[in-house]
Amino acid sequence: MGQKRTYKQYSKEYKEEAVALVREQGYSVPEAAKSLGLASNMLYRWKEQIESQLEGKSLSVDEREELKRLRKENKNLRMEKEILKKAGAFFAREMKRARKGVFITTSRFSKDALEYIEMIEKKVVLIDGEKLASLMVEHNLGVATKETYRVKAIDTDFFDDV
Repeated sequence: MGQKRTYKQYSKEYKEEAVALVREQGYSVPEAAKSLGLASNMLYRWKEQIESQLEGKSLSVDEREELKRLRKENKNLRMEKEILKKAGAFFAREMKRARKGVFITTSRFSKDALEYIEMIEKKVVLIDGEKLASLMVEHNLGVATKETYRVKAIDTDFFDDV
């Protein structure tokens, strides 16, 4: 009582080989399932899945993983776009009052933002992700020394005395 049922896991290759017995070697599903020690309904399900993938009706495991990754990336990009829209509107309002300022981003400024800054008379500094990283390294902010190398040069004066 209370024991969980354990299910055997089959590799993708095993499933493909089992289905190949039916599709390519002429076995019936019940015959192939019996010879492999499987339930017929399991082999029917594998056959249906593989055939739908081959016909392009369903996604393969790799395609499904890529789709999941792309959806997540798309969600993040949409969120970043919304943040940039709101920030742009805020900065546009603030720029009318401000005479100078520094805008920092961890990514890149859009072409439109760069052109706008060139047009206005106010003193505004834009620091993008690459410049920010460079400044952090230059001023030892948020960085740690991992390794130090010593570069040696030949002292030519030493050999003049010999």
